[in-house]
Amino acid sequence: MPSPEPDRPGAATVVFQPGGRRCAADVGESLLRVAQTGGVGLASVCGGVGSCGECVVRVSSGRLSERTAQEDVALRVGDDAGGPAPGVRLACLARVVEPGEVVVEVPRRSRVGDHPSQTEALGLDLEAGDLRQGGVGLPGASAGVGAGAGPARRLGLAVDLGTTGLAAYLVDLADESVRAATGVPNPQISFGEDVMSRLTVAITDPDRTRVMRGALADEVDRLVGDLCTTAGATRGDVVEAVVVGNTAMHHLFFGLPVESLAWAPYVPFEAGARSVLAESVGLRLAAGAVVSSPPVVAGFVGSDHVAMLLSSGAGSPGSITAYLDVGTNTEISLVIDGVHWTCSAASGPAFEGAHIDAGMRAARGAIDRVGWGPEGLVVSTIDGAPAVGICGSGLVDAVAVLHAQGAVSDVGALVTGHGLVAGSGRKATIELASAAPGSARPIRLTRRDVGEVQLAKGAVRAGIKLLTEAAGIDERDIEHVVLAGAFGTYLDVGSARAIGLIPPVASVRQVGNAAGAGACMLLGGGRRGGGGRWAEALALAERITYLELTGHPQFQDRFTQALVLSDEPWSS
Repeated sequence: MPSPEPDRPGAATVVFQPGGRRCAADVGESLLRVAQTGGVGLASVCGGVGSCGECVVRVSSGRLSERTAQEDVALRVGDDAGGPAPGVRLACLARVVEPGEVVVEVPRRSRVGDHPSQTEALGLDLEAGDLRQGGVGLPGASAGVGAGAGPARRLGLAVDLGTTGLAAYLVDLADESVRAATGVPNPQISFGEDVMSRLTVAITDPDRTRVMRGALADEVDRLVGDLCTTAGATRGDVVEAVVVGNTAMHHLFFGLPVESLAWAPYVPFEAGARSVLAESVGLRLAAGAVVSSPPVVAGFVGSDHVAMLLSSGAGSPGSITAYLDVGTNTEISLVIDGVHWTCSAASGPAFEGAHIDAGMRAARGAIDRVGWGPEGLVVSTIDGAPAVGICGSGLVDAVAVLHAQGAVSDVGALVTGHGLVAGSGRKATIELASAAPGSARPIRLTRRDVGEVQLAKGAVRAGIKLLTEAAGIDERDIEHVVLAGAFGTYLDVGSARAIGLIPPVASVRQVGNAAGAGACMLLGGGRRGGGGRWAEALALAERITYLELTGHPQFQDRFTQALVLSDEPWSS
């Protein structure tokens, strides 16, 4: 990950995971001070004197000051306890010692103002009464409410393994109601923000691979315990599970070889539906419980995409519809009367706040909306907190609004001399929000930030264009666009159209975590209608014609055209 241009000469950069907040740091500064200045919620009861042991972090990469005896005492990990755990530090006593980048992971116990649950972005009707196929509705009580799931219940677990976050649901198999739901960051983030980084670890470092796989299994298993507690159930009541994810996450979770995913033609080691005993993947469920997954489609189109198509009604004949699950890798399907063309666009992590100067994931204090009013730029933040960074939805808004106001050109340059633009050339910036109390710098947009958005949206739009060309239709023939995933839930459709992320289609439906909904639908063997849901999921996967964009003769041309900030970027 490239370091941002620091606000002060010689500054280092500290990246706080799982939020992804990048903070400038001076040599000699403590991690706690860096976090406080950068608006990262890090617990500290003693005020930073090293006595409370609350500001625990784990160093993933980079060099800090040597660990002190005071830290050993505060963390209670003396020699009689087996010695200090590798990389575990107190943020108040660990100091930056050199320019460069340091990446630290903040465990749940040390976070203040933790990230919104992945389930908050679902857009699901939790009081609908049944799992409506095509409506992406989940029934029953609202997430986190027990609603009577007692020990006599037979329960199913549904999990969406996202690259960035995990979403898990406990479903009553008798009436298909959701009894509890939760979402957390994916603990594998500390091994790499994108799947290619994690695949590199899996291929080159067997020891770290075991730790990485174990971290995911442990977190999913912990979620099972939390869900059962919320629902008034026990692990023994959970008799089956359905897990979906992109192909890399799927293979890492099930312990499959991943070498073939790292190089073209990016072929899955195993593509079909999969079922294994829960204990073999580290989950403590009922005796004999099985964990299943629908098929994966290709190296970068996983079982989560199949689940999304299932819950969104893509199996039913109808209008010409484009389905997008926007993320680090954006899976795109074009469906015409039940015939599917699918591709995966390497859109990168910009939509999740990574590689952005003030970028962060959707957490408290992140700018998530940018508009224009009588007084100029208007920004809103998650929870209404002081702005400490900007997340993907706010970033798309900002580029769209600033382009409309003439501060950003069609090719993404910050327009020198415009009233909103300070500086010129590579040093040009646009201030979105003033510095939060205690923060060292305001939230600014840079030319490089706009470029990251262009690269991400260019890959997605080029993928859509190439699918329409493969299907022999024009983009204007698309009647509906379905946006899935947490980012798709919060994305402003007008901004997405304005910058050219999606075609100028009148009908756009935001369905939230449709992959999680699809996983819920497959529990119980999809037995409603004679097991038709599993049959439909298998049929959906078989009907897909996959288009590999890597090496596609027209991709580079279409991608270059799609970089332009326009709803109609095509020059030919």
